[in-house]
Amino acid sequence: MKKPIKNETVDVSGYVKIGDKMFRATCNCPSHIRSLEDMVYRSKTLCRPSKIKVRTHGVKDQPDAEVIETFKYLPPKEFVYIAEQHFSTMDGRSSHKSYYCPGGDLGMFVEVLLNMFETTEKLSESVITEMMKEYLKTLPDNTKFYHSTDQSSVDNMCKSLQWEVIDFHNIDHTNQNKVKNILIQNIGDYYIKYLYELYRNDSVKNRIIIWTMWAYFNILWDKSEETNEKLLFEILHGNYNPQLLIEISISHGCEIYGIFPKVESRVGDKQFLVFSEYSANVRKSEISKFVYKYFMDNLNHNFNLTLDQYSIQLSKNG
Repeated sequence: MKKPIKNETVDVSGYVKIGDKMFRATCNCPSHIRSLEDMVYRSKTLCRPSKIKVRTHGVKDQPDAEVIETFKYLPPKEFVYIAEQHFSTMDGRSSHKSYYCPGGDLGMFVEVLLNMFETTEKLSESVITEMMKEYLKTLPDNTKFYHSTDQSSVDNMCKSLQWEVIDFHNIDHTNQNKVKNILIQNIGDYYIKYLYELYRNDSVKNRIIIWTMWAYFNILWDKSEETNEKLLFEILHGNYNPQLLIEISISHGCEIYGIFPKVESRVGDKQFLVFSEYSANVRKSEISKFVYKYFMDNLNHNFNLTLDQYSIQLSKNG
């Protein structure tokens, strides 16, 4: 199939709403533009968050004014391209501005595999490791792939291993299997731990969770692997004490432009569970499509595939 030339243009006609008025217009637009609305939003960058939901779930009657003040205005510089940002776990102890979803990037990867596979016939630790390496190669140069644990889990691991300290980035080859087994007994990400406990008696899903976690650390420990530098591993400190759930929605312009705001998951000593829902749905859809294509192209087998509801909905919406 012939690829379009970058400077190729097409005529696009139709109606476009600007402000509260509707106009009919024709545009000689770049070839990737499919509608006038698309052109207007991309050229004007009309992107603002349309809604910030703050939920207390009965923890307190009214969110602090400090919290409202923090989230009522998000500076334009915090709006970044979805493709260029990693996803941190929904945990108020995280130390940087980010997008957030349950389990972060690794949790999302686990979820996709759980939704797509009903058997482990064609899966293994090594297969998932190689697949994850290939996925990391598809990410933009500066985009990381995130996973976290917490200090309490690290302390328990040191105690089990009878080590004073543990450097997760530098585990000697002779100790790697031992550390991987201890890791599963001390999962420090609340969402991945929840999934592990939920499927403890489901041999298929339980193995998928374990193999996917091991795949991450196989890459982290392989200094000869170029995708090693794509991994971002964070140890969370302090007690887990979220006080609010914050959901961020964005305007249609942001969706068209493919950008979403980074935020912090705490203000002072107040921890939040922040959910960057739209951007997480976009990324999850991309992972689902990658995994499907990877197995079709590389393993050439039939497997029971069930794309998760978010991916299906995104496909329907074009």
